[in-house]
Amino acid sequence: MRKTKREIVEMITVMASLESMAARLAAERAPDAEIAELRRLMAEFRTGNDGERRAEYSDANIAFHQAIIKMSGCALLAEMTENLFIHMRAIRKITIHQENRAARSITDHLRIIEALERREPELAERLAREHTLGLAAHVEQHGDFLDAAGDEVTGPRRPQNRHPRESGGPGQSFEPFRLWVPAFAGTTELNLTRPRRVAVPLRRARRAAAAATSADRAAESRSRRRLHWPPPPSAG
Repeated sequence: MRKTKREIVEMITVMASLESMAARLAAERAPDAEIAELRRLMAEFRTGNDGERRAEYSDANIAFHQAIIKMSGCALLAEMTENLFIHMRAIRKITIHQENRAARSITDHLRIIEALERREPELAERLAREHTLGLAAHVEQHGDFLDAAGDEVTGPRRPQNRHPRESGGPGQSFEPFRLWVPAFAGTTELNLTRPRRVAVPLRRARRAAAAATSADRAAESRSRRRLHWPPPPSAG
């Protein structure tokens, strides 16, 4: 679903918390070889990132953040960030080309790597959090385009369920909403945008429920008769 600017900022804020914890765990747990690989990933972008190099860095930037999560060694963190990464990938690819963010991103990443190499969990956690919160602040200030962006940026817009009275009259379009009814009624979803059609399946549902109740009562009555219950009154 397509997200608004406010929703994107909230997602980035949550991601900052998760990534900062991942960085802390990585400083404590990650093998030296993985940290060295992370440095090699960033080292080639230390000088110049314009043109094609900037496009390459966009992919390296995303790879860096995914690596931090993986290096934490926490499967739950990886699971929690999986869906967020879908949107984070899109917004990072867009914003990395704005206001020299690529150069600042490289500097931030190298500082995080240094904290990992020195095995300083608290510093790594703080730097990772500040880095991602910096993206949230940037989107807050410059992300108005997200509310008007096409579906290719953050996905299709979530449909709004609006009644004609709420949208200004019967001429306004609105989305249907769904109502669950018991499966034995012969249907599981009802389109409430057309009340006349709804009445029929609802009546069927009520009749089915009443029939089931009647059948239960009849079965209970037959059972009682077999057991001669209740017993006849004793002679006084």
